[in-house]
Amino acid sequence: MKFSAQLLLSALLLSGAAVPASTFASKAEVNELLKKGGIFRLKNRRSGNYATVNATSSAITGSAKRTGNSIYSQLWIITPMGDKHFTLRSALNLNYLTDKPQKTMNVMLPLSIFYSGGNTNDNASTNYVTITWSQDADKYNDANFSNANDKTSLNESPDHSMAGWHANRKNTPDTGSDWVLEPETSITNAQIRENVGKSLGASDPKEGWFFLRNVGLNLNAAASVTTPRISGVPHDNKDFSQIWYLTNVNGKYKFQNALNQRYIISVGSSASQNYQTGSTQSTFTAKSTGEVYVPSYNIMDQGSVGFNINGGSKTMLSWYEGDPASEWYFIPAKVDEAALAAARSEGLETKALNQYRANYTNVLKQFFNDLAFVELKEEYKSLTDEKLREELNKATATELANKADAPKEFPAGLANMVLKVKNDSWSYREKEFRFYDYKPYSDPVIWAGDNYVGTGHQFSPQTGPTGVSVKRGEQLIVFVGTAQLKSGTSLRAMVCNEMEVVGTYYDLKPGFNLIISDAEGHLFIDYRITNANIKLASIPALPIHIEGGRVNGYFDITRGHTNKDFEEMSRKLFKDPILHMKNQYYQFNMHLDGVKQQHSESIRGLKGGSSFVYADGVAAGIQGVLQRWDSLVKVEHDLMGIDQYLDRFNCMLSASASSKGNPYATNYGTYYPGTGDYLNQAKFTKGWENDEGAPIWVVAHETGHIHQKAINMAGDTEMSVNFFSQVYSWFRGSNVGRGRPLSNPIESFHKNQFRDEFNIWTRSRLYFQLWLHYQLQGHHPNFFPEVFARLRKTPMRYSTDARNPLSGLENYLRFAMVCSDVAQEDLSEFFQFYGFFKPVKNHNTGDYHDNWFTTTQADINKAIAHMKKYPKAHPGIIFIDERIERLPAIYPGAPQGALRVATSDDATPGDAKEVGDVGFVLHFTKDNEAKVYETKISGNRITVDRKSGKGAVGFKIYDLNGKLVRVSNTYTFTIPSEIVKAGYFMTIAHGNGKESIALDPNDVAKNFVQGERLLTGVTTVAADKAEKTGEVYDLSGRKAEKTQHGVLIQNGKIVMK
Repeated sequence: MKFSAQLLLSALLLSGAAVPASTFASKAEVNELLKKGGIFRLKNRRSGNYATVNATSSAITGSAKRTGNSIYSQLWIITPMGDKHFTLRSALNLNYLTDKPQKTMNVMLPLSIFYSGGNTNDNASTNYVTITWSQDADKYNDANFSNANDKTSLNESPDHSMAGWHANRKNTPDTGSDWVLEPETSITNAQIRENVGKSLGASDPKEGWFFLRNVGLNLNAAASVTTPRISGVPHDNKDFSQIWYLTNVNGKYKFQNALNQRYIISVGSSASQNYQTGSTQSTFTAKSTGEVYVPSYNIMDQGSVGFNINGGSKTMLSWYEGDPASEWYFIPAKVDEAALAAARSEGLETKALNQYRANYTNVLKQFFNDLAFVELKEEYKSLTDEKLREELNKATATELANKADAPKEFPAGLANMVLKVKNDSWSYREKEFRFYDYKPYSDPVIWAGDNYVGTGHQFSPQTGPTGVSVKRGEQLIVFVGTAQLKSGTSLRAMVCNEMEVVGTYYDLKPGFNLIISDAEGHLFIDYRITNANIKLASIPALPIHIEGGRVNGYFDITRGHTNKDFEEMSRKLFKDPILHMKNQYYQFNMHLDGVKQQHSESIRGLKGGSSFVYADGVAAGIQGVLQRWDSLVKVEHDLMGIDQYLDRFNCMLSASASSKGNPYATNYGTYYPGTGDYLNQAKFTKGWENDEGAPIWVVAHETGHIHQKAINMAGDTEMSVNFFSQVYSWFRGSNVGRGRPLSNPIESFHKNQFRDEFNIWTRSRLYFQLWLHYQLQGHHPNFFPEVFARLRKTPMRYSTDARNPLSGLENYLRFAMVCSDVAQEDLSEFFQFYGFFKPVKNHNTGDYHDNWFTTTQADINKAIAHMKKYPKAHPGIIFIDERIERLPAIYPGAPQGALRVATSDDATPGDAKEVGDVGFVLHFTKDNEAKVYETKISGNRITVDRKSGKGAVGFKIYDLNGKLVRVSNTYTFTIPSEIVKAGYFMTIAHGNGKESIALDPNDVAKNFVQGERLLTGVTTVAADKAEKTGEVYDLSGRKAEKTQHGVLIQNGKIVMK
């Protein structure tokens, strides 16, 4: 750049003038601009558009340059945070640009902005920057850095929406990730403050009515009518509990709630104390936060604490300045005095109902046979409505005769309920959802522990959906039909908003309970057994009667709901956009429209439509897919070996369509990006070629994240979980397993790679191969249940501290040893093949967190010695593969002769070029015929005459010390010339468990392969006596009835019945 141009550019930068697009800036000049911060437009290099915020939706799109009042939608406030980070806020609403760049959000996220220079194909100096939320953003300092998978940079997509994408670099070119920072000097800070103030409605505090809007959470402070609690709730102009009257007292303010007329009470100078309302008239200081662009305040108590909203409980508590949840906007409120008076009157009625509920309970007991108040006594059934009201009022007057201030008439709402019971005048399905006997569920926290089921996450509290929806501030009456709760149990109601899994709790007691909902949402009953020693059968279901709210209904196959019920309720009852559904193991929070769509799509073309039943007895449509989800969880439970707990354990999971990105699992259950084909019964029942598992894989995978903890070796969070998907996919019966062919791990073994260097699908199939051999082929039908049980009792350990690495004996080598213990066989060769026996020092296996190991050769020798105390495992277990030959399809309704199809496009069943020649799963039986093969070597090329022998499942090359150094599952293969020169011998593993010596130029094989294991001629081995009993077992090792249908094990072989 010429000197004069540099001076001009510097002057432009320092003055705040826009940098012309044709002018190039140096890295230093751009960094100086960022250091100062200020007001900018973000211009995209590829489109020439500007990042623009929609005032209604907050969506960010690329648009042409704007002027006038709409200019604020294109202005961004860049604020430095230390040396390396910045925040980017829209000048329109002060919301932030985050790692979800499709829209601005009220969540502060530090970003990095790096001078990019475009990519190295550009001029040496440009004015382009990379805007990234990467946690390792320093990599952008390297102009040569590029990574197509690192999608953490702001990019304008071709459709002009914003997305996370890779940066523009030489090897990953994309100019949509380059941005020009154009300083904007035509708008002042004062103008932005005025505009934002109007947009938010915020002002400075003074005497009068206000909403208190929390900056960090975008919630208003609201008071409860029946309790002292103050909580954060979404803005509602008509909700008087959110409105406060400010009274100025010598520069400080009293805060009185409009609805309950109580004041916020000081908690002093202590942090984390809940604020409450009461009669004490405390005063607080409104202290400006110093925010330039909007009038925001800290509302200070004593010392350095003030009002804050807890992000989890949404309770208002005391906390320090500096937290966005400690900052507030004062939003002036318009109050209709008549409406306020009516609301206060209603509040007084509610208060009276709460105050005298024990008395009203006594009145109801006189008229009903039960404590849920569902069965009216016979003598009152024939009374007229007027006469029954008269009797209720008489009983009330008598009950409250000694309470001078109490109402003398029975509350009208309760009286209407009594009349509905008498007249049976409920609306469509109202009685079904207002009265129900709720069964208890085991404690979701206790049972997640290693000493019980040992899951990676807590189970869900959403066990008892009611079908009742409630608005915030609405009154609910819950009658619990028992005189006393059983010892070791608890009972609560919970209101969950939209897709929430954990909502606002309300304790329930026997008899009459009054709830004023602090949230809008769906009502759940959380009835749990808190003592893990109590058997489920010993705790009866509780009859519960719910009044108030609106019956929206929900779909529940455990209540016997069918597709017909779903279709009828969809027409007549379901109104909420979120539909709740339930099967045995899952409670679903899904989009109603999406569920209806999947139901329609899955029954399309079926004879009888939604009344169609598959060959295995499972219904079509939404009813059937919930049954399939149950069978999926049952398969995973069987693998985990939790039968011993089933008399005490029945915890549930939640499945929610609330993910904003990929599906994931965490506490309480699994989360999906919308209501997709995860609920499509047709796709759940039968896969298609190269579908990579399709929807069932995802559901089994995410559910597996909940269940995988016991067997999850370090680094295998996304590998061990695929084991569950592999097994359920196998049971579905339309496809073979997923993943790369055996040639992939063979290549890794030949490279002497450590276990975490193997491909993800290779590491996934390790678990599946053990299952294929031991459980599917019946060599140890209870293999994985026993592995889980042992690893729950003595869990694997992990270290995230680089200074304190663990030995592999505490983790992956423990897993290997436990597998040998359970099998009672030496599996050291199997785990050697998968890279377990390589020493590492200060090695980070990685995963979703660090996993540090130092594993010495001595550690490895100890593990191997532990395993070698058992007889050797099947010599060909490393080769077992269900894809070598074609297998019959067994999905419901599979036509005669149908075969399983590929799941992955590079592992086609029966295609030897892709999957190899030998190792077919069904050949791993003791009665599989075996015959020695003729084998030749020419140079370093080995050829096994496939017609000369029988029963081969794999070929293995050993060095002269008996160490496995090479393997193959093809009849022709090569070995390195170095191995030939150093000396070797070759064996062939046969499916019946024998091993033959194929090549032995140094005459050493006899030292390692001998005795009954050695095959010398032709052998047909009969199944042992235990296997010839004719007894039938399921695939978890439990004895099954001989009449049972499905995939079973009989006489040591897999059979279909």
